[in-house]
Amino acid sequence: MNRIWHRLWMVACLWLAGPGTLLAVTLPLYEAEIPVLDQSVAARGPALRQALTEVLIRVSGDRAVAHQPGATALLSQPEVYVQQFGYRPAPADARTTEEPWRLWVRFDGAGLEGALRERGLPYWGDERPEILVWLAVEERGRRQLLGEPDVAEAKERLVSVARRRGLPLIFPLMDLEDRGRVGFSDVWGGFLEPVQAASRRYHPQALLIGRLHQSGTGAWQASWILQVQDNEQRWSGSDANQGELVAEGMERVADELAARYAVLDSGGDGARLRITVTGVTDTGDYVRLNRYFASLSAIRSARLQTLAEDRAEYLLQLQGDVASLERALTLGSVLRPDPDAGSRYYRLQP
Repeated sequence: MNRIWHRLWMVACLWLAGPGTLLAVTLPLYEAEIPVLDQSVAARGPALRQALTEVLIRVSGDRAVAHQPGATALLSQPEVYVQQFGYRPAPADARTTEEPWRLWVRFDGAGLEGALRERGLPYWGDERPEILVWLAVEERGRRQLLGEPDVAEAKERLVSVARRRGLPLIFPLMDLEDRGRVGFSDVWGGFLEPVQAASRRYHPQALLIGRLHQSGTGAWQASWILQVQDNEQRWSGSDANQGELVAEGMERVADELAARYAVLDSGGDGARLRITVTGVTDTGDYVRLNRYFASLSAIRSARLQTLAEDRAEYLLQLQGDVASLERALTLGSVLRPDPDAGSRYYRLQP
């Protein structure tokens, strides 16, 4: 047993001495790109503030975070958190004489996380569910599902807002298998059973089902259903502009998910939770488990208490509440509840 502990201690020391990147981030949470007139210092200052505002919205989950008192100081000195920046010509289809360049900025993620927590603002890290989008569009009597050419504009707006808010999207292939399982009327009517059946091949962590149509007056109407685990939200909206309506729908999705996964630091020592993980058989498992715990916004620290056979018992100190942690754990592919072993038992996945 002493040899095992010695090996684990050495591995832990090497891990702590590493660069600090814990889990691969599939989306650039701390990066932004802003159009600018030129590469002067005068143009760079406002662009840095705009870039930091975008990043703060993404990692706090709050569209109005720039108006929060705690964010004012951060935005007054954005250069403090800049790690790297550079310029490139704007894409040809977006280039104008007023904004011929793009300023790319990468901010210090760890520094911003600490600053948000210190100022009592929510923080939303990597716990972002992959969202499978089904959208039925009716325009001038023509009915189409997302994935067909004439619905490209709606898809572009969905992708644009999702990228800005840090949400990973999945779109159905609309191949023979999809078309054999789900039709326009299923998505249009919000019939969940056939849509869920068709969605299983994609293994999504959330479903967004939308209906979009133009009324006789020319205004666009939309209805949305967002399903995340056992939670379901429904809402509707209207707008004269189709793109704005679709964009607002995705903004609402981000707002709903932020309310679920963004963590507000409880202050003080926070709640403590003891859990047991089975399936920990070697040092590689131990390192992967520690990195996973360190990547979760809801966990402030994770201390190994006991190690016996293939079981590791941890004492977790939380940033938020237990419910926040449980929601985050259901998103990952690292741990799965192990009810056969007992309450607060999880199984480490291969």
